[in-house]
Formats: sequence, C-alpha cells, structure tokens
Amino acid sequence: MGLSKIGLIKNKQGWLRIVEAFISVMLIMGVVLVVVSKAQPKTSTADEIRRIQKYALDYVTNDETLRNQILSGNLMGVNDKLKSIIPGNLNYLIRVCNFNDVCSFTNGSKGIIVSTEVYSDEAPIFANLTYYDPANPKKLKLFFWEGNYPADVTPPNYSVRQV
Repeated sequence: MGLSKIGLIKNKQGWLRIVEAFISVMLIMGVVLVVVSKAQPKTSTADEIRRIQKYALDYVTNDETLRNQILSGNLMGVNDKLKSIIPGNLNYLIRVCNFNDVCSFTNGSKGIIVSTEVYSDEAPIFANLTYYDPANPKKLKLFFWEGNYPADVTPPNYSVRQV
C-alpha cells in the first residue's frame, strides 16, 4: 500500500504543475489582450488634415450648387460650407484656377508666410449644364494650416481667384 500512495502523490504533483502552467499562460494571455485592445492606433495630424481635406473637396465637387458657384466665380457658398466642415483649429485658403495653371499659396506678388506646415489638395471642376464651357475647366485648391492667419491675409481668404 505504501508504493501506491507514493505513485498517487507523484501523479497529483504532475497534474498540479500542469494546472499551474495553464493558469500562468492564461494570465499572461489576458494581460497581453488587455494591453493590445487598449492600444489605439495613433493618427498623425497630417493624416487627419488630409482626411478632412479629402472630405471637404469631395463634398464640394459632388454638390451641384457649390460646383455652379465655383464655375460662376462666386465662392461665398463654398466658403460657408467649408466653415461648417473644417474644425476651428485649422485655417484654410481656397483658390480657383484654370485647370492647367498652378494654384499657389500666395497673396498677390508676395508669398504668404505661415509658421507651420501647409497642407494642400485640389479637385477638378468641369463644365456642367448650367455653366457649360468645356474649353475652360477649373480646379479648386484647398490649403490648410494650424495656427493664425498671416498678417497680410484677411480671414477667410475665399475670394481669391487666379483666373
């Protein structure tokens, strides 16, 4: 009887070690899962600005009324819509140019000086049934930056046209 008790004790110790190892693995996996689930992917400011620019340009180019205003040269409605889309921590400048021209971030003959990075994107605006001029397509260029407007720019500078 003495030998069977010794074998039973050794058998219990083996199972106990297996259960301890399993519990240890489960604890480690639980901690890893909690840490990974709480780690949110960080989006950079540049990515967020690009996302907002793309949304704003897509909205304007898909709205027939705003497209008509751009083609007619009246940017007031476009500016009002952009004010409602763009967050308050970003400043913007919109330009309408001929399709093949360069829409620059300038104020007349001198450049605009901004102390932060400037992000730009553009969208083509082609003729429609109201303003039909297939030989003269336009493009809308949108500049974003954080911080204040430069001293030589009147915010919001939506009336600048380079056409």
